[in-house]
Formats: sequence, structure tokens, C-alpha cells
Amino acid sequence: MKSKYFLSGTLAFIIAVATLVACKKYNNNYSPASGNAPVIHMKGSVFSNANIQVSSGTTVMWNNDDMKVHTVTADNGSFNSGDIQPGASFSFTFKSVGTFAYHDMHNSSMTGMITVVANNGGGMGGY
Repeated sequence: MKSKYFLSGTLAFIIAVATLVACKKYNNNYSPASGNAPVIHMKGSVFSNANIQVSSGTTVMWNNDDMKVHTVTADNGSFNSGDIQPGASFSFTFKSVGTFAYHDMHNSSMTGMITVVANNGGGMGGY
């Protein structure tokens, strides 16, 4: 009888671990954002902080806080998140100076702009 309970407990544990692993957030294998990285949220069919300025070398993260699938797609094709599931995130490191317009391929009214300026060695400030 103890063997039956042990096997049941072991099976429940394995299922719980497998569920947690399967629920891991999808990040598209892009560079992770640092602790001070700008975060743009997707919710209610808008990007929060949609238009920001960062220094070159900065990683920007987009979090999908909505119940719908979204994308973060550069108008010039320089980055494309693919589908970002609810609760998941996407990050991208901007290495080149310039202006990068982006949009959600599933919702054309969701747009934003990242302006990347030269890194003067002062981190994200000083531009």
C-alpha cells in the first residue's frame, strides 16, 4: 500500500514539474534585459511608453500584459518578435544609432518608436 502512495506522489510531483517547465515564458532567445532596462507594456491594444530614447547598447523589453497575442515588429525589418503570448516578453538590444519605428502585426493601431543615440559612456542618462 505504501508503494502505491509513493508512486502516486512521485507521479504528481513529475506532473507538477512538467507543468512548470511547459509554462516557462517564451523570450525568443534575444538578449535578456538588464535590471535598469526600459520596459514597454502591451495591454488594452496599446504600447505603454511607446516612444522612448535610449543609448546605443541598451536592451529594451516588451511585456505582453494583455490577454491577446501581440508582436513587436520593426518597420524596417531589423527585429521581429514573432508572436508574444500573454504573460510572455521579448527583448532586443539596440546597437546602432537611429530611429526604429515598430508596430504590432496583429493590431495596426499599436505603434511606437525607439530613438537610439550614441552612448557617451554615461549609461542610459546624459543624452
